[in-house]
Amino acid sequence: MRQAPGSPAAALPAGLIAAVRAELRRVLHPPFEVPLIVGANGGLLVAVWFLAPPRLMHLLFTFHGPLGFPMALAGWMYSDVPATNQLGADPGWALATIFTLLWIGVVPLGALGLSAWVGILLPYHPMPLRRRWAHRRPYRRQLRWIVVVVVPYAPVPLAVLLLSVPTLALWFATVGLHRQQLDRFTDRVFAWGVGLGAALAVAAWLGGVRASALLAQRRADRPSPFLADPDRG
Repeated sequence: MRQAPGSPAAALPAGLIAAVRAELRRVLHPPFEVPLIVGANGGLLVAVWFLAPPRLMHLLFTFHGPLGFPMALAGWMYSDVPATNQLGADPGWALATIFTLLWIGVVPLGALGLSAWVGILLPYHPMPLRRRWAHRRPYRRQLRWIVVVVVPYAPVPLAVLLLSVPTLALWFATVGLHRQQLDRFTDRVFAWGVGLGAALAVAAWLGGVRASALLAQRRADRPSPFLADPDRG
Protein backbone atom coordinates (compact mmCIF):
# COMPACT_ATOMS: atom_id res chain seq x y z
CA MET A 1 0.00 0.00 0.00
CA ARG A 2 1.40 3.37 -1.02
CA GLN A 3 1.19 6.23 1.46
CA ALA A 4 1.76 9.92 1.01
CA PRO A 5 5.31 10.97 1.94
CA GLY A 6 4.06 13.63 4.32
CA SER A 7 1.36 11.61 5.98
CA PRO A 8 1.63 10.77 9.71
CA ALA A 9 1.31 7.06 8.94
CA ALA A 10 4.34 7.24 6.65
CA ALA A 11 6.33 9.63 8.83
CA LEU A 12 6.12 7.80 12.12
CA PRO A 13 7.71 4.37 12.64
CA ALA A 14 5.58 1.46 13.70
CA GLY A 15 7.28 1.12 17.08
CA LEU A 16 10.26 1.97 19.25
CA ILE A 17 12.61 -0.54 17.60
CA ALA A 18 11.70 0.75 14.14
CA ALA A 19 12.26 4.33 15.31
CA VAL A 20 15.72 3.49 16.68
CA ARG A 21 16.67 1.69 13.46
CA ALA A 22 15.48 4.59 11.32
CA GLU A 23 17.46 7.06 13.44
CA LEU A 24 20.60 4.94 13.22
CA ARG A 25 20.24 4.72 9.45
CA ARG A 26 19.96 8.48 9.24
CA VAL A 27 22.94 9.06 11.54
CA LEU A 28 25.28 6.53 9.91
CA HIS A 29 24.68 7.57 6.30
CA PRO A 30 25.75 10.68 4.35
CA PRO A 31 25.95 13.53 5.13
CA PHE A 32 26.84 12.11 8.61
CA GLU A 33 25.59 15.30 10.24
CA VAL A 34 25.32 14.01 13.80
CA PRO A 35 28.73 12.25 14.10
CA LEU A 36 30.56 15.15 12.44
CA ILE A 37 28.99 17.85 14.59
CA VAL A 38 29.31 15.82 17.79
CA GLY A 39 32.97 15.15 17.05
CA ALA A 40 33.64 18.77 16.16
CA ASN A 41 31.94 20.04 19.30
CA GLY A 42 33.81 17.60 21.53
CA GLY A 43 37.12 18.37 19.87
CA LEU A 44 36.54 22.11 20.22
CA LEU A 45 35.88 21.89 23.94
CA VAL A 46 38.86 19.58 24.51
CA ALA A 47 41.11 22.00 22.62
CA VAL A 48 39.88 25.01 24.57
CA TRP A 49 40.09 23.15 27.89
CA PHE A 50 43.69 22.04 27.47
CA LEU A 51 45.16 24.74 25.20
CA ALA A 52 43.43 28.01 26.13
CA PRO A 53 45.26 30.50 28.42
CA PRO A 54 44.34 30.26 32.12
CA ARG A 55 42.57 33.63 32.05
CA LEU A 56 40.29 32.45 29.21
CA MET A 57 39.72 29.14 31.00
CA HIS A 58 38.46 30.91 34.13
CA LEU A 59 36.26 33.12 31.97
CA LEU A 60 34.63 30.26 30.06
CA PHE A 61 34.30 27.55 32.71
CA THR A 62 32.96 27.73 36.24
CA PHE A 63 34.41 24.37 37.35
CA HIS A 64 38.05 23.43 36.82
CA GLY A 65 40.33 20.48 37.39
CA PRO A 66 39.81 16.76 36.70
CA LEU A 67 36.25 16.79 38.04
CA GLY A 68 35.26 19.89 36.10
CA PHE A 69 36.25 18.53 32.69
CA PRO A 70 33.56 15.80 32.37
CA MET A 71 30.96 18.22 33.72
CA ALA A 72 31.86 20.87 31.15
CA LEU A 73 32.07 18.27 28.35
CA ALA A 74 28.66 16.82 29.18
CA GLY A 75 27.01 20.23 29.32
CA TRP A 76 28.65 21.26 26.05
CA MET A 77 27.72 18.08 24.20
CA TYR A 78 24.08 18.32 25.22
CA SER A 79 23.93 21.75 23.58
CA ASP A 80 25.11 20.58 20.15
CA VAL A 81 22.93 21.34 17.15
CA PRO A 82 21.64 17.81 16.29
CA ALA A 83 20.59 17.25 19.90
CA THR A 84 18.68 20.52 20.21
CA ASN A 85 17.17 20.66 16.71
CA GLN A 86 14.35 18.23 17.43
CA LEU A 87 11.81 19.64 14.99
CA GLY A 88 13.76 20.80 11.97
CA ALA A 89 15.72 17.58 11.45
CA ASP A 90 12.62 15.51 10.64
CA PRO A 91 9.70 17.79 9.69
CA GLY A 92 7.35 14.89 8.90
CA TRP A 93 7.90 13.22 12.25
CA ALA A 94 7.78 16.53 14.09
CA LEU A 95 4.47 17.63 12.56
CA ALA A 96 2.77 14.30 13.22
CA THR A 97 4.07 14.22 16.80
CA ILE A 98 3.09 17.84 17.49
CA PHE A 99 -0.47 17.20 16.33
CA THR A 100 -0.66 14.08 18.48
CA LEU A 101 0.59 15.96 21.55
CA LEU A 102 -1.96 18.70 20.87
CA TRP A 103 -4.71 16.09 20.82
CA ILE A 104 -3.49 14.40 24.01
CA GLY A 105 -2.95 17.68 25.87
CA VAL A 106 -6.14 19.52 24.85
CA VAL A 107 -8.99 17.17 24.01
CA PRO A 108 -9.19 15.48 27.46
CA LEU A 109 -9.63 18.94 29.00
CA GLY A 110 -13.07 19.11 27.43
CA ALA A 111 -14.05 15.87 29.12
CA LEU A 112 -12.60 17.16 32.40
CA GLY A 113 -14.88 20.19 32.32
CA LEU A 114 -17.89 17.94 31.84
CA SER A 115 -16.86 15.16 34.22
CA ALA A 116 -16.83 17.61 37.14
CA TRP A 117 -20.62 17.37 37.11
CA VAL A 118 -20.39 13.83 38.47
CA GLY A 119 -18.66 14.97 41.64
CA ILE A 120 -21.14 17.80 42.11
CA LEU A 121 -24.23 15.65 41.65
CA LEU A 122 -22.83 12.58 43.47
CA PRO A 123 -20.16 13.67 45.97
CA TYR A 124 -18.46 11.41 48.47
CA HIS A 125 -16.20 12.00 51.45
CA PRO A 126 -12.53 11.04 51.01
CA MET A 127 -11.52 8.88 53.95
CA PRO A 128 -9.23 5.91 54.71
CA LEU A 129 -10.59 2.47 53.94
CA ARG A 130 -10.16 1.51 57.61
CA ARG A 131 -12.66 4.19 58.59
CA ARG A 132 -15.02 3.14 55.87
CA TRP A 133 -14.90 -0.43 57.17
CA ALA A 134 -15.57 0.78 60.70
CA HIS A 135 -18.64 2.64 59.46
CA ARG A 136 -19.72 0.03 56.93
CA ARG A 137 -23.25 -0.24 58.27
CA PRO A 138 -25.73 0.37 56.89
CA TYR A 139 -24.19 -1.19 53.81
CA ARG A 140 -26.06 1.09 51.42
CA ARG A 141 -23.66 3.89 52.43
CA GLN A 142 -20.64 1.99 51.12
CA LEU A 143 -22.61 0.81 48.10
CA ARG A 144 -23.25 4.44 47.21
CA TRP A 145 -19.53 5.24 47.56
CA ILE A 146 -18.51 2.32 45.35
CA VAL A 147 -21.01 3.36 42.68
CA VAL A 148 -19.80 6.96 42.74
CA VAL A 149 -16.17 5.85 42.43
CA VAL A 150 -16.93 3.65 39.42
CA VAL A 151 -19.35 5.97 37.62
CA PRO A 152 -16.74 8.44 36.18
CA TYR A 153 -15.21 5.64 34.10
CA ALA A 154 -18.32 5.76 31.89
CA PRO A 155 -19.07 9.47 31.22
CA VAL A 156 -15.46 10.60 30.81
CA PRO A 157 -14.58 8.26 27.91
CA LEU A 158 -18.03 8.98 26.48
CA ALA A 159 -17.32 12.73 26.60
CA VAL A 160 -13.98 12.21 24.83
CA LEU A 161 -15.73 10.12 22.19
CA LEU A 162 -18.40 12.77 21.63
CA LEU A 163 -15.77 15.48 21.30
CA SER A 164 -13.96 13.30 18.78
CA VAL A 165 -16.98 12.62 16.57
CA PRO A 166 -16.61 15.79 14.43
CA THR A 167 -12.93 15.02 13.88
CA LEU A 168 -13.67 11.43 12.93
CA ALA A 169 -16.43 12.63 10.62
CA LEU A 170 -14.04 15.06 8.93
CA TRP A 171 -11.44 12.36 8.42
CA PHE A 172 -14.05 9.94 7.13
CA ALA A 173 -15.43 12.51 4.67
CA THR A 174 -11.94 13.44 3.48
CA VAL A 175 -10.13 10.11 3.50
CA GLY A 176 -12.64 7.33 3.97
CA LEU A 177 -12.12 4.07 5.80
CA HIS A 178 -10.70 1.86 3.06
CA ARG A 179 -7.01 1.03 3.30
CA GLN A 180 -6.58 1.98 -0.34
CA GLN A 181 -7.57 5.55 0.53
CA LEU A 182 -5.02 6.11 3.29
CA ASP A 183 -2.65 7.79 0.86
CA ARG A 184 -4.98 10.79 1.11
CA PHE A 185 -4.43 11.02 4.88
CA THR A 186 -1.89 13.83 4.73
CA ASP A 187 -0.48 16.06 7.46
CA ARG A 188 -2.95 18.78 6.46
CA VAL A 189 -5.95 16.50 6.86
CA PHE A 190 -4.62 15.23 10.17
CA ALA A 191 -3.98 18.80 11.39
CA TRP A 192 -7.46 20.00 10.47
CA GLY A 193 -9.01 17.13 12.38
CA VAL A 194 -6.87 17.68 15.46
CA GLY A 195 -7.51 21.42 15.35
CA LEU A 196 -11.25 20.86 15.17
CA GLY A 197 -11.15 18.45 18.10
CA ALA A 198 -9.00 20.81 20.17
CA ALA A 199 -11.30 23.77 19.49
CA LEU A 200 -14.37 21.78 20.54
CA ALA A 201 -12.54 20.55 23.65
CA VAL A 202 -11.66 24.10 24.70
CA ALA A 203 -15.26 25.20 24.21
CA ALA A 204 -16.53 22.18 26.16
CA TRP A 205 -14.06 22.83 28.96
CA LEU A 206 -15.03 26.50 29.28
CA GLY A 207 -18.71 25.69 29.10
CA GLY A 208 -18.36 22.73 31.45
CA VAL A 209 -16.50 24.72 34.09
CA ARG A 210 -19.09 27.51 33.94
CA ALA A 211 -21.94 25.03 34.19
CA SER A 212 -20.19 23.28 37.09
CA ALA A 213 -19.93 26.55 39.01
CA LEU A 214 -23.63 27.27 38.47
CA LEU A 215 -24.59 23.74 39.44
CA ALA A 216 -22.47 23.85 42.60
CA GLN A 217 -23.96 27.22 43.52
CA ARG A 218 -27.49 25.89 43.19
CA ARG A 219 -26.70 22.87 45.33
CA ALA A 220 -25.01 25.08 47.93
CA ASP A 221 -28.29 26.92 48.39
CA ARG A 222 -29.80 23.66 49.61
CA PRO A 223 -27.57 22.27 52.39
CA SER A 224 -27.18 18.52 52.05
CA PRO A 225 -27.27 16.31 55.16
CA PHE A 226 -24.92 13.97 53.34
CA LEU A 227 -22.16 16.60 53.01
CA ALA A 228 -22.57 17.57 56.65
CA ASP A 229 -21.89 14.01 57.89
CA PRO A 230 -18.58 12.43 56.74
CA ASP A 231 -19.58 9.07 58.19
CA ARG A 232 -22.28 8.72 55.56
CA GLY A 233 -19.72 7.68 52.95
